[in-house]
Amino acid sequence: MRFGSAFRSLTLAVLVLGLAASSASAQFTGKYKRMKLLEQYTSATCPPCATAAPFVEAAVKLESDVISLRYHMNYPAPGDPWNVMNSRDPQIRHDLYKINGIPYLRVGGTASINPTAGVAEINNLISQIPPTSMAKIDVVQKGGKVEVTVTTDRALTGAKLFFATVQRTVTISNLPSTLPNSNGESKFGDIMMFMYPDANGTEINQAAGETRVYTFTPGMGSGREWNPANLYGIAFLQDDATKEIIQAGASVTADTPPAFDYFERSNVSVAVSGQFDRVDRSGTREKTVTLTNTGSAAVEVELLVTNGDEIAQLGGSAVIEPAKVNVPAKGTATAKLKVTGPDRSVFFGVSAGAAAPDGLGSIVPPVYMLVNGGRIVNYYGFSNEGPALTQLAAQASTRFGKDVVYMPFSTQILTAYPTTDFDGAIYALDAAWTSLRGDILNSVKNTLDAGKAVWIQTQAGMYAANERYATNAAFNDTRAFYTNVAGIKYTKFDFRVTVANNQITAINSFKVNGVASDPIGNGLNITANQYNPASWPYFAQGTDIFAKASASSKAVPVLYYDNDQTKVGMVRVETTGGGRLVYSSIGLESIATESVRNTLAERVITWMLGETTPTPKIAVSKDLLNFENLEVGKTKQLSFTIANPGTANLELNSVRIAGMDASMFTITEGAVSGKTVVAAGESRTITVEFAPSEAKQASATLTVSSNVEDKTVQLRGNAVTSSVETDVVSETGAIGMTLVGANPVATSSAIRLRADGEIRMTIVNAAGQEVATIFNGSVRGTEMINVDASMLASGAYTVVATNGADRAVLTVVVSR
Repeated sequence: MRFGSAFRSLTLAVLVLGLAASSASAQFTGKYKRMKLLEQYTSATCPPCATAAPFVEAAVKLESDVISLRYHMNYPAPGDPWNVMNSRDPQIRHDLYKINGIPYLRVGGTASINPTAGVAEINNLISQIPPTSMAKIDVVQKGGKVEVTVTTDRALTGAKLFFATVQRTVTISNLPSTLPNSNGESKFGDIMMFMYPDANGTEINQAAGETRVYTFTPGMGSGREWNPANLYGIAFLQDDATKEIIQAGASVTADTPPAFDYFERSNVSVAVSGQFDRVDRSGTREKTVTLTNTGSAAVEVELLVTNGDEIAQLGGSAVIEPAKVNVPAKGTATAKLKVTGPDRSVFFGVSAGAAAPDGLGSIVPPVYMLVNGGRIVNYYGFSNEGPALTQLAAQASTRFGKDVVYMPFSTQILTAYPTTDFDGAIYALDAAWTSLRGDILNSVKNTLDAGKAVWIQTQAGMYAANERYATNAAFNDTRAFYTNVAGIKYTKFDFRVTVANNQITAINSFKVNGVASDPIGNGLNITANQYNPASWPYFAQGTDIFAKASASSKAVPVLYYDNDQTKVGMVRVETTGGGRLVYSSIGLESIATESVRNTLAERVITWMLGETTPTPKIAVSKDLLNFENLEVGKTKQLSFTIANPGTANLELNSVRIAGMDASMFTITEGAVSGKTVVAAGESRTITVEFAPSEAKQASATLTVSSNVEDKTVQLRGNAVTSSVETDVVSETGAIGMTLVGANPVATSSAIRLRADGEIRMTIVNAAGQEVATIFNGSVRGTEMINVDASMLASGAYTVVATNGADRAVLTVVVSR
């Protein structure tokens, strides 16, 4: 999981800009005017990026020799259409600069800034780039190719040349309504489409005064991401060591239109049946992929899932079959997208691509899958760290690890997967301190009105509604919610950091304690804000302090701050509509200790679901194993399961067999030695073998002893007279054994062993213990193995012959 920032940042009365600047060096200056390059890292799912976009746009002025590339990333939520199309090149550039979060702007390769700081701050960094360069770059279109001419006045080594196709502007008017977790943007500028040959660049080695031409053949895809009228090219030189952009150039100038008009668009479009769907745990869902060719010639298109590795990490898979499809001229063809869900409830996207032999590509619209069975939906999209950390804590829970679904909050998602489909919802708003209003507040209230559960985490939600925007009518419903539903009133906001000159100079730890005897808070003793840039780079800039709104309020305090029980930081409420609400001004991002984070998350979710006391349960799949008729000297195995349908660990103390004929029954799989744990929702298989030693109606009782209760399974079998020779073979037939002589055995007998390879034969008693090895060597055909019973007590024994991969089992009864 990638989190959005190395620091928890909450913009309140103090604005923390987080500038990091280092001026470009003078070593690459020269006689050529320098074109200055800005590299912005953004996403259509990043709300602050929407704020940053107009500031960057205002700073980009071709007439002032300032150009930009904007790399579209796959976080804080997946689905950005340009990242779906090309995730490789942006990620390489992202990793080059070791970026921790977006929005992020790199200026001239060496200085960086959060572009929400504003145009003045961006222009200040641009002004620090040297005005001249030792190199000159010309970018010219010639037919279907682009020629980049590099001229240097000094020797140039240890640098790379990069070339990218760029969309000056693209508008997707319906993107805010179709992209889950959209930040509201519909118009985008200076989008880096593809880099050639890729984002690793081309090594440069030119002598002083040398001019060299580098040729690139860019391609163009089809779809809403492309605007051929606004496509142009940018090339730049970058020093390997310092990362300084030595020089840049563009195919467009202030006097020429930004168009690569020679590009031809692909004639093939791709569509998938239904963008939002569901799949069962470990089940498979098939969706139809339709390819339409409007051209006059047939096209062979290759289809592939581009994020298959990410889906595999979740435990699922996605493939398109067939991988190559021939689409006839003026016709259509289909393929199947087959998605298999992991064995837990998750929400994930399937990204795919289509490529024709000429390199022209189409983007398969992303498909989103919800794995059924989830109990709690954990929404994200409000900020970066909090929701992800809540999800991690929930997954660490042995109780809820498979049942908490991490999903973006958007109108489209709520329509496809209503919150009321779940038992509860988590809204980790943390830094999005003004978010508890509008659609989010309505979703919270609707969930509670449906008798479901809600957990809201927001550091400064009450500060926003009751102090910062106390007279803003947009927060009227929020203030009413706090008073009438949550039953709490705002006291104050406590900063948890020290700020000087608009910069955080210290991150201060603070105490969080749980209310004694409370099902969530009891025994909790937390030190928050134990910030460590290497091991835990997250913290809370501040926390709301609140109290019960009135003596009759239904709010029950759970956590309090600074060893002062009047400074409440979490309450739980059983609402009038039958829902359960947990409201907290502390988020999990401020808790560095993993075990404490996990404990708090599990306790909150436990209370939300009304399961305040986790308990184990025990169930057996059968209460009778009936082996029916079986010849004396032969064996038969039957199995049953011990399941734990409860909410805590089931502890098995023993599984034992007793009764008059207990010696004829042996546990061969699942035997319990000491305390054995069966986790909630898991099961254990027990296999019992019947090996009659005499002709009779045999019976015994198997007892399972646990920390819940004892369960019994009756064992029955009808032993009949055996033949002189008892034959058994392994499952594959590779090993065979025949008992030669009487059964039961008094003193000695023999076994005819049939095999080809290395064989080990052992004798195992009724308790499952190995008591003798009677053969260990190579067999090529048939060997006669002596069985000396003189040293064995009376009873049933199992002779096991194995080659390591296969085994045969024969029962021998010793009777004297």
